[in-house]
Amino acid sequence: VTGGAAPAASTSVALTVSPARAVSIAYIRSLEDTTTWQVTDTTGIYTISNAVVTMYTNVTSGVTASYYIQDATGGLDLFVTGDASFRPQMGDIVNVSGTLSSYNNSIELLIDTSNPYEFYYNVGHTNVLPAPYVCSLDLTNNAGLMETNIEGKICTFTNVGFTAGLTTPASANGSLYVTNASGSFQIYFPAGTDLALRNQTIPSRFAWTITGVMAQYKSGAYASTGYELYVTRMGDIVTTPPAAVTATETRSGNDVVLTWPAVPYTPATLGAYAYSMLAATDVNGPYLPLATGLAFNTTNGTYTDVNALLGTKKFYRI
Repeated sequence: VTGGAAPAASTSVALTVSPARAVSIAYIRSLEDTTTWQVTDTTGIYTISNAVVTMYTNVTSGVTASYYIQDATGGLDLFVTGDASFRPQMGDIVNVSGTLSSYNNSIELLIDTSNPYEFYYNVGHTNVLPAPYVCSLDLTNNAGLMETNIEGKICTFTNVGFTAGLTTPASANGSLYVTNASGSFQIYFPAGTDLALRNQTIPSRFAWTITGVMAQYKSGAYASTGYELYVTRMGDIVTTPPAAVTATETRSGNDVVLTWPAVPYTPATLGAYAYSMLAATDVNGPYLPLATGLAFNTTNGTYTDVNALLGTKKFYRI
């Protein structure tokens, strides 16, 4: 280093430049310590491209923004501090670059607007959200699966009942709880920032599906009981049965391909649905599941029964 003041040159030093790394969200999740489930690099700069905003509402306030985003590999929280105007829509596509952090054990990509090397850009919009991950309430007992494959994604619970109370928080953030044979779970409503969530009555204790983003709320040591489902739209709690569907059969070699009009899940539509494919050798049953937890974000559902034509005649139900 040289300059206009003595000494003319400094002592020699080594300078290391670490450019931002373009990565997937799955790669970021691979950086977690598998004992503490905290990110191991909080200084490197990571860039994620073409991720979709999966929340309807900002879940923080003031000069900060907190929205979950998801790419083809996973999801995490995008937290921007220093900009009160950044309020993307559900379905917006963003390119972002920042450092990694954890808040209540959830992974965040943290962007501070005062740092010139960190950025966030809205580069477009899509009306096709990622298909929800159909999740069982007891999967929280599998930390590795939750942390690397489920947390941060749009998730759907099916066939659950609210344990107590059917009214959402009046003004502040708050939670209700659901249960079924697999366990119980916390459903979180950010009513403090989302006026449409305030003081809403859920019409039925039973829900066919509840859809939101999987997050965590417990600080300190990792806890399998620290997960919650962020719901940012009341319409994502489905208390009425789905419409009946009719499947169309086609054949491909020895496979039977079944398709049906599935309910889409997009920023413009409310409430995700999950489907199960059942089969029997007699039209009267018994029908046993071939597949469960099928979810779609387009208007067509599909299931392929591999080598079905090599076996006994089958009847199908969805």
